[in-house]
Amino acid sequence: MNFLSIFVLIPLLMLAGLWAARGIKAIRGVMVTGASALLIASVVLTFMYLGERSAGNTAEMLFRADTLWYAPLHISYSVGVDGISVAMLLLSAVIVFTGTFASWRLQPLTKEYFLWFTLLSMGVFGFFISIDLFTMFMFYEIALIPMYLLIGVWGYDYEGSDRCVDNHIRKIRKHLGSAGKQIKTVIGNGYQIRGDDDEKEQKE
Repeated sequence: MNFLSIFVLIPLLMLAGLWAARGIKAIRGVMVTGASALLIASVVLTFMYLGERSAGNTAEMLFRADTLWYAPLHISYSVGVDGISVAMLLLSAVIVFTGTFASWRLQPLTKEYFLWFTLLSMGVFGFFISIDLFTMFMFYEIALIPMYLLIGVWGYDYEGSDRCVDNHIRKIRKHLGSAGKQIKTVIGNGYQIRGDDDEKEQKE
């Protein structure tokens, strides 16, 4: 197996470990182990790359590997790195490692958060090692979906509640100001817009 494929294999193993993990300690253990492995692999790759360049290897892309996936459309799993790719892989590994500890106390939905976080990291690493257009866009899409979910559910104003709909309704009420009172909570059913009769009952 090509060394670069490790950056895809490790997140895949992390996803399997997170899926099977039971309890916050097991989840954290999987994340720390995987994030540490990615960081070590990126540091090793950096030294390997610098060693190859110092030895006089002037190839445009190093550590290349090609596996044909679909011949009629010339789709293949092609990987390789240049100086920018190596730098971005190292930076991404540092972000995954620090991001793991930055989210250390995130509760609830801890498991779901780290599953999407790991899938995002797999897409990012796969994107930076890809030199085939189809593979590159495939990994880009893999990273894109988790990114939207992470921002939408655990964004900058996440308050630690697993009641996502309630959180969004609260935000809508806040943005609407006094008009937000028109959104009525119906216990056991959901929400509805207040009518004139509701306002009269509320005043009485």
